[in-house]
Amino acid sequence: MKSNHLLSIFLSGFILVLVTSCKKSPDISINQRSGADNALASNLFMDVFLQVDEAAKNEAAVNKTEGLYTLASSVCANISVTTSSGNYPVSLEIDFGNGCLGSDGRFRKGKIKAVFSGRYTDIGTQVSISLDNYFVNGYRIEGTKTILNKGTNAAGFFETSILVSGGKVVSPEKDSVEWNCDQLREWVSGDTSYQDISDDTYFITGSSTGINANREPFSATIKEALKIEASCKWPLQGKLSLVAQNNTEVEVDYAPDGIASCNQSAAIIINGKRYNFTMY
Repeated sequence: MKSNHLLSIFLSGFILVLVTSCKKSPDISINQRSGADNALASNLFMDVFLQVDEAAKNEAAVNKTEGLYTLASSVCANISVTTSSGNYPVSLEIDFGNGCLGSDGRFRKGKIKAVFSGRYTDIGTQVSISLDNYFVNGYRIEGTKTILNKGTNAAGFFETSILVSGGKVVSPEKDSVEWNCDQLREWVSGDTSYQDISDDTYFITGSSTGINANREPFSATIKEALKIEASCKWPLQGKLSLVAQNNTEVEVDYAPDGIASCNQSAAIIINGKRYNFTMY
């Protein structure tokens, strides 16, 4: 993860691979490192959310006393649901065991545990997520994630607030990225097919802070909502600004051609200069 020549990091949705034509002054290098690591952590914690979201949308599983079924995105994940005397809180465990390759191309192992204070669809329900020896493609993910159902907004879209605390991503080479976030997820389409997440579209806003793999602190703020489709590996559009240790602001543009489309093209703007990069 520490290469200064090519930032090539696993990321099924948001990995940034910056083209080698970028000039490597120290200021640019710090921001590139921070931008890539912020994207890495953001994607992996979004993946955690999507696993819980898919399981939780099967209301029968969330609300019955106990049960077992297979997660659609994985051939090996089993979901068990337990309650105390048939009441809330409800505990949901997604167990990937020793691991397998999911239909989405991600290899997961370990457990995701979620505790629901109420029905997933009820306003005010809080979901507290913890991770037990959980890995995605060799990256260990640690920390807690809290989701709060905020109901529908003025536009009629379902909203949830998302907090990550004590977040940490450890690479197979044992490099680590620390990451926390305070974000708002707006579910803008796909609600008519509730249990099928493949057609879901979200807008993400908010901010994050962290320490990159080189132990340099950074903060990021989403300036234009990130448009995320569950069926696409990459953000379709959106912009964020990132401030690294040197206080230089970086802008990341996920639709550099001005068109929201599912492709790998994006750009990073550093000190007014635009550098194309490819996500994979």
